[in-house]
Amino acid sequence: MKVYVVMQGENHEGGSVVAVFYLEKDAVKFATKFAKAMSFPMTKKKDRNVWTGGCDWLTILTYEVSDSAEEALAEINN
Repeated sequence: MKVYVVMQGENHEGGSVVAVFYLEKDAVKFATKFAKAMSFPMTKKKDRNVWTGGCDWLTILTYEVSDSAEEALAEINN
């Protein structure tokens, strides 16, 4: 199972998690609205879920996660 993590930050300063979604389309919808609400213009990179504005950025990272406690335990114990 995948989760989509919306993160925001500043170049060379790190970043922080803004929101986590189970569906990529929900993450993109949220990130698009979030980018438009910024106090400065953010531009979406072509063909990527990355927005930039000056040295600030917003991105969607994808992570594979276990969808059950049993799977998580099996992975830990192997």
